[in-house]
Amino acid sequence: MLLMSNNAGGTRVESALLSKYAALFEMLQRIGDLVIVVATALACEWAKFGKVELKSPFVGVVVLAMMLVLLVFPLFGLPQQLPA
Repeated sequence: MLLMSNNAGGTRVESALLSKYAALFEMLQRIGDLVIVVATALACEWAKFGKVELKSPFVGVVVLAMMLVLLVFPLFGLPQQLPA
């Protein structure tokens, strides 16, 4: 009882706010996906060779992985919203 909101219509206000910025959140999520791909590539490079420096052939692979993430994730609806 103590944690309940006094505002009965609070969920409507929150959902309206989230729907207003849904496109921004989706864009930030896509950018985050790309950042994760690059960070993972750099971490793998560091773990294997001990330095954070991508050579020419690996840059192409990372760019290909980024393009696949941008294509495949929306195609399959990833990441999906969890049901409330």
